[in-house]
Amino acid sequence: MHEAVDILEAAVFDHDPHEVYAVASKALASSITVIARPDDSSGIIGDACRRLLELHPVAAARASAPVAPLVNWMIKFQFDGEVDYFELDPVAYAPALGETGRKKYRAELDRIAEGLGPTLPEEQRSSSTNSRVRFVLEWNEPRLAVLDKDVAAIIRTHLRDARVAAWYQDTAEALAEVGEYSLAIEWAQRGAGFDGGHQSVKAANYWCDLLATHRPGELLNARLMVFRRWPTAPHARGFMMRRVMTGLATTTRSWPHSPRAPWRR
Repeated sequence: MHEAVDILEAAVFDHDPHEVYAVASKALASSITVIARPDDSSGIIGDACRRLLELHPVAAARASAPVAPLVNWMIKFQFDGEVDYFELDPVAYAPALGETGRKKYRAELDRIAEGLGPTLPEEQRSSSTNSRVRFVLEWNEPRLAVLDKDVAAIIRTHLRDARVAAWYQDTAEALAEVGEYSLAIEWAQRGAGFDGGHQSVKAANYWCDLLATHRPGELLNARLMVFRRWPTAPHARGFMMRRVMTGLATTTRSWPHSPRAPWRR
C-alpha cells in the first residue's frame, strides 16, 4: 500500500496532473473503504491514508480540479464519510479552492452550523446526537482563521479558555504558520511559563526552536531559563551547545564558572 503511495507522490510533479489527481482520488476512496473494514492496530493503513490526504490537495491544485465538485467532496468526506477519524485541512486545499471555492466551502459550513441550533456547553457536546458534526465544525474554525491570517481569530480559536499550556503552544504554532513570528514567540513563552508540567516543557522547547530560527541572539538566555526551571540533562545539553555555538565555550563539557551558572539555583 505504501509502495503505491510512493509512486503517486513521485508522479505529482512530472506526470499529467489530471491523471494523478484522478488516481489519487480513487486511491484515497479505496483506502478509506479498506480501513473501515479490517483491524489496523499496526497503523499501516492509517499512515497510508494520511499520506494520501496530504497528497490529495496538492494533486487537486495542480490539476485545477473543478471547484464545486471538490467542495462537495470535502463536505461529504467530513460529514458523511465512511469513517470519522480523519480530518481535511482547508488551508492545504486553499490553492485548489481559490477564492470562489473558499467562499463556497464556508457557505456550506455555515449552512450546516445553522441547522444545529445553539452552541452546547462543552460537557454536553460529546454526548449530543450531532457531536461529530460539531467536532468537524470546531476543527475547521481555527484552520479557517489560519487561512484568513486573522490574528485575533487565531488566538481566540487556538487558545480557547487558556486552561492548559498545550493551547498556548497551539496558538504559537498557528501564529508561526502565518508568519507572525514575534507573536508566536510571545505565546510560546507564555506556554513555557504556564506551569511546571510536561506541556509547559514542550512549549519551552518550541519557544527555543522559534528563537533559534528568528531571534538567535536571545536563545542562550532562553536555554538558561529552561534549564533552571527544568534541570535535566537534555536541557543542560541544549544550553551548553548554545554556549559553544556563540563562542562562550569550546566544548559542551566546559561548564561556566560564574554566579549565574544554571545549576546554582
